[in-house]
Amino acid sequence: MTLSFNLAPGIALSDAVKTIHGMEQNMGMPGRIHGSFSGTLQAFQASLASEPFLILAALAAVYCARHSLRELHPSDHHSVTLPSAGVGAVLALMLFRTD
Repeated sequence: MTLSFNLAPGIALSDAVKTIHGMEQNMGMPGRIHGSFSGTLQAFQASLASEPFLILAALAAVYCARHSLRELHPSDHHSVTLPSAGVGAVLALMLFRTD
């Protein structure tokens, strides 16, 4: 069976996942019945699965940038690389109009 739904304005996709899982538990569904998501929600869950790897890659990039700026004092590394990386990330999100 396939069930479809739309989100109400102001409701996050992660909140919808929590609500659906809560409803599954409250219904007392038999163990032999399993639900799964498809479409946008499946893509959302897949992106969350890769998030730890993306964070590690970002930390590695900061580490590489820090070592490329060896002429700076060690305490200055983060004051130069992190704010500029944050500004670049925000500008990219604004440019592509995404969250």
